[in-house]
Amino acid sequence: MPNTQQDKSNAETIEKVPDYQINRIPENNLGKFKYDLQVEAPDEFLVINGVLNKYLGKARIEVPAEISKIGASAFVGNPYMSNVIIPEGVVEIGESAFQDCIQLETVVLPSSMRIIENRAFENCRKLSDVQLPTSLLALGKAVFKNCLSLRKLEIPESVMYIPSNTFKGCTALSSVTIPESVEFISSDAFKNTSSCLTLHVVDSSRAMQYAIDNEILYSIVDK
Repeated sequence: MPNTQQDKSNAETIEKVPDYQINRIPENNLGKFKYDLQVEAPDEFLVINGVLNKYLGKARIEVPAEISKIGASAFVGNPYMSNVIIPEGVVEIGESAFQDCIQLETVVLPSSMRIIENRAFENCRKLSDVQLPTSLLALGKAVFKNCLSLRKLEIPESVMYIPSNTFKGCTALSSVTIPESVEFISSDAFKNTSSCLTLHVVDSSRAMQYAIDNEILYSIVDK
Protein backbone atom coordinates (compact mmCIF):
# COMPACT_ATOMS: atom_id res chain seq x y z
CA MET A 1 0.00 0.00 0.00
CA PRO A 2 1.76 3.22 -1.09
CA ASN A 3 2.22 6.08 1.33
CA THR A 4 0.56 9.32 0.37
CA GLN A 5 1.63 12.91 0.98
CA GLN A 6 -1.18 15.44 0.52
CA ASP A 7 -0.58 19.07 -0.45
CA LYS A 8 -3.77 20.53 1.00
CA SER A 9 -3.39 23.91 -0.66
CA ASN A 10 -3.76 22.49 -4.17
CA ALA A 11 -5.36 19.09 -3.51
CA GLU A 12 -2.42 17.37 -5.19
CA THR A 13 -1.48 13.84 -4.22
CA ILE A 14 2.01 12.46 -4.67
CA GLU A 15 2.28 8.69 -4.31
CA LYS A 16 5.48 6.95 -3.40
CA VAL A 17 5.29 3.33 -4.40
CA PRO A 18 7.46 0.59 -2.86
CA ASP A 19 10.27 0.91 -5.42
CA TYR A 20 10.28 4.67 -4.80
CA GLN A 21 9.50 5.74 -8.33
CA ILE A 22 7.95 9.19 -8.48
CA ASN A 23 4.54 9.78 -9.98
CA ARG A 24 4.33 13.06 -11.88
CA ILE A 25 1.69 15.60 -11.00
CA PRO A 26 -1.04 15.28 -13.67
CA GLU A 27 -1.37 18.45 -15.73
CA ASN A 28 -5.04 18.78 -14.83
CA ASN A 29 -4.03 18.89 -11.16
CA LEU A 30 -1.40 21.61 -11.46
CA GLY A 31 -3.95 24.14 -10.21
CA LYS A 32 -2.50 27.61 -9.94
CA PHE A 33 0.77 26.34 -11.40
CA LYS A 34 -0.88 25.53 -14.75
CA TYR A 35 -0.09 28.21 -17.28
CA ASP A 36 -1.51 29.35 -20.59
CA LEU A 37 -0.29 27.19 -23.46
CA GLN A 38 0.99 30.24 -25.30
CA VAL A 39 4.23 30.85 -23.45
CA GLU A 40 6.47 33.67 -24.56
CA ALA A 41 10.05 32.59 -24.02
CA PRO A 42 13.40 33.64 -25.47
CA ASP A 43 14.44 31.85 -28.65
CA GLU A 44 17.00 29.69 -26.85
CA PHE A 45 14.24 27.94 -24.87
CA LEU A 46 12.00 25.30 -26.42
CA VAL A 47 8.72 25.48 -24.46
CA ILE A 48 5.66 23.28 -25.10
CA ASN A 49 2.51 23.52 -22.96
CA GLY A 50 4.35 25.27 -20.16
CA VAL A 51 7.12 22.65 -20.03
CA LEU A 52 10.68 23.70 -20.77
CA ASN A 53 11.85 20.84 -23.00
CA LYS A 54 15.20 22.03 -24.29
CA TYR A 55 17.71 24.81 -23.83
CA LEU A 56 19.56 25.87 -26.97
CA GLY A 57 21.78 28.63 -25.61
CA LYS A 58 25.09 28.84 -23.80
CA ALA A 59 24.78 31.65 -21.25
CA ARG A 60 24.00 31.92 -17.56
CA ILE A 61 20.43 30.71 -17.38
CA GLU A 62 17.38 32.39 -15.91
CA VAL A 63 14.40 30.19 -16.76
CA PRO A 64 11.40 32.11 -18.19
CA ALA A 65 8.69 32.94 -15.66
CA GLU A 66 5.79 31.19 -17.41
CA ILE A 67 7.18 27.70 -16.93
CA SER A 68 5.58 25.00 -14.77
CA LYS A 69 8.13 22.21 -15.26
CA ILE A 70 11.69 21.61 -16.42
CA GLY A 71 11.29 18.69 -18.84
CA ALA A 72 13.31 15.47 -18.91
CA SER A 73 16.85 15.99 -20.27
CA ALA A 74 16.13 19.67 -20.96
CA PHE A 75 19.71 20.76 -20.21
CA VAL A 76 21.46 17.38 -20.27
CA GLY A 77 25.14 17.56 -21.19
CA ASN A 78 25.26 21.34 -21.56
CA PRO A 79 28.99 22.12 -21.21
CA TYR A 80 28.70 25.89 -20.77
CA MET A 81 26.26 26.96 -18.07
CA SER A 82 27.49 27.54 -14.54
CA ASN A 83 24.47 29.12 -12.85
CA VAL A 84 20.74 28.43 -13.09
CA ILE A 85 17.88 30.41 -11.57
CA ILE A 86 14.52 28.61 -11.60
CA PRO A 87 11.56 30.97 -11.02
CA GLU A 88 8.53 30.68 -8.78
CA GLY A 89 5.78 28.55 -10.29
CA VAL A 90 8.03 25.70 -11.40
CA VAL A 91 6.84 22.61 -9.52
CA GLU A 92 8.93 19.83 -11.03
CA ILE A 93 12.39 19.11 -12.44
CA GLY A 94 12.23 16.21 -14.87
CA GLU A 95 14.43 13.15 -15.10
CA SER A 96 18.05 13.88 -16.06
CA ALA A 97 17.16 17.54 -16.62
CA PHE A 98 20.65 18.79 -15.69
CA GLN A 99 22.57 15.51 -15.89
CA ASP A 100 26.20 15.80 -17.04
CA CYS A 101 26.27 19.61 -16.88
CA ILE A 102 29.93 19.58 -15.94
CA GLN A 103 30.31 23.36 -15.39
CA LEU A 104 27.16 23.83 -13.30
CA GLU A 105 28.07 25.32 -9.91
CA THR A 106 24.89 26.80 -8.41
CA VAL A 107 21.16 26.24 -8.76
CA VAL A 108 18.48 28.46 -7.22
CA LEU A 109 15.26 26.52 -6.60
CA PRO A 110 11.87 28.22 -6.02
CA SER A 111 9.58 27.74 -3.03
CA SER A 112 7.01 26.22 -5.43
CA MET A 113 9.20 23.18 -6.17
CA ARG A 114 7.50 19.84 -5.39
CA ILE A 115 9.44 17.09 -7.20
CA ILE A 116 13.02 16.56 -8.37
CA GLU A 117 13.07 13.43 -10.51
CA ASN A 118 15.66 10.70 -11.03
CA ARG A 119 19.21 11.74 -11.96
CA ALA A 120 18.26 15.41 -12.24
CA PHE A 121 21.76 16.61 -11.26
CA GLU A 122 23.80 13.43 -11.69
CA ASN A 123 27.44 14.00 -12.66
CA CYS A 124 27.29 17.76 -12.09
CA ARG A 125 30.84 17.63 -10.81
CA LYS A 126 31.15 21.32 -9.88
CA LEU A 127 27.74 21.70 -8.25
CA SER A 128 28.46 23.01 -4.76
CA ASP A 129 25.55 25.23 -3.83
CA VAL A 130 21.92 24.08 -3.78
CA GLN A 131 19.24 24.63 -1.15
CA LEU A 132 16.19 22.39 -1.18
CA PRO A 133 12.97 24.38 -0.53
CA THR A 134 10.60 23.48 2.28
CA SER A 135 7.88 22.79 -0.31
CA LEU A 136 9.76 19.79 -1.74
CA LEU A 137 7.87 16.50 -1.45
CA ALA A 138 10.04 13.97 -3.26
CA LEU A 139 13.56 13.29 -4.47
CA GLY A 140 14.18 10.75 -7.22
CA LYS A 141 16.94 8.18 -7.42
CA ALA A 142 20.54 9.32 -7.95
CA VAL A 143 19.54 13.00 -7.93
CA PHE A 144 22.98 14.15 -6.75
CA LYS A 145 25.03 11.11 -7.72
CA ASN A 146 28.68 11.97 -8.44
CA CYS A 147 28.29 15.64 -7.55
CA LEU A 148 31.92 15.79 -6.52
CA SER A 149 31.87 19.36 -5.16
CA LEU A 150 28.67 19.15 -3.11
CA ARG A 151 29.63 19.76 0.52
CA LYS A 152 26.43 20.09 2.52
CA LEU A 153 22.68 19.78 2.16
CA GLU A 154 19.58 20.04 4.32
CA ILE A 155 16.68 17.70 3.61
CA PRO A 156 13.38 19.55 4.23
CA GLU A 157 10.81 18.15 6.65
CA SER A 158 8.34 17.59 3.80
CA VAL A 159 10.51 14.78 2.37
CA MET A 160 9.85 11.22 3.58
CA TYR A 161 12.26 9.14 1.48
CA ILE A 162 15.92 9.29 0.49
CA PRO A 163 16.06 6.78 -2.37
CA SER A 164 18.78 4.74 -4.02
CA ASN A 165 22.10 6.41 -4.90
CA THR A 166 20.89 9.88 -3.94
CA PHE A 167 24.37 10.98 -2.83
CA LYS A 168 26.49 8.13 -4.21
CA GLY A 169 29.98 9.26 -5.12
CA CYS A 170 29.67 12.71 -3.50
CA THR A 171 33.22 12.56 -2.22
CA ALA A 172 33.31 16.11 -0.77
CA LEU A 173 30.03 15.73 1.11
CA SER A 174 30.64 16.49 4.79
CA SER A 175 27.25 17.46 6.22
CA VAL A 176 23.66 16.34 5.58
CA THR A 177 20.79 17.31 7.86
CA ILE A 178 17.99 14.73 7.89
CA PRO A 179 14.71 15.56 9.66
CA GLU A 180 12.61 13.20 11.73
CA SER A 181 10.05 13.09 8.89
CA VAL A 182 12.31 10.85 6.78
CA GLU A 183 11.01 7.29 7.13
CA PHE A 184 13.19 5.47 4.60
CA ILE A 185 16.82 5.83 3.55
CA SER A 186 18.14 3.46 0.89
CA SER A 187 21.11 1.35 1.95
CA ASP A 188 23.19 2.82 -0.90
CA ALA A 189 22.00 6.43 -0.61
CA PHE A 190 25.41 7.52 0.74
CA LYS A 191 27.60 4.93 -0.96
CA ASN A 192 31.17 6.03 -1.75
CA THR A 193 30.91 9.34 0.09
CA SER A 194 33.56 10.96 2.28
CA SER A 195 34.64 9.24 5.48
CA CYS A 196 34.22 12.66 7.11
CA LEU A 197 30.49 12.77 6.31
CA THR A 198 28.35 13.64 9.33
CA LEU A 199 24.59 13.17 9.38
CA HIS A 200 22.75 15.66 11.57
CA VAL A 201 19.78 13.74 12.92
CA VAL A 202 17.06 13.79 15.57
CA ASP A 203 17.55 11.50 18.55
CA SER A 204 15.93 8.05 18.10
CA SER A 205 14.94 8.88 14.51
CA ARG A 206 15.18 6.57 11.52
CA ALA A 207 18.12 8.63 10.27
CA MET A 208 20.00 8.10 13.53
CA GLN A 209 19.53 4.34 13.31
CA TYR A 210 20.63 4.45 9.66
CA ALA A 211 23.85 6.22 10.64
CA ILE A 212 24.54 3.62 13.34
CA ASP A 213 23.79 0.69 11.03
CA ASN A 214 26.01 2.06 8.28
CA GLU A 215 28.82 3.32 10.53
CA ILE A 216 28.38 6.94 9.46
CA LEU A 217 29.28 9.77 11.83
CA TYR A 218 26.27 11.58 13.25
CA SER A 219 25.32 14.39 15.59
CA ILE A 220 22.05 14.95 17.43
CA VAL A 221 20.03 18.08 16.62
CA ASP A 222 16.83 19.47 18.11
CA LYS A 223 13.50 18.62 16.51
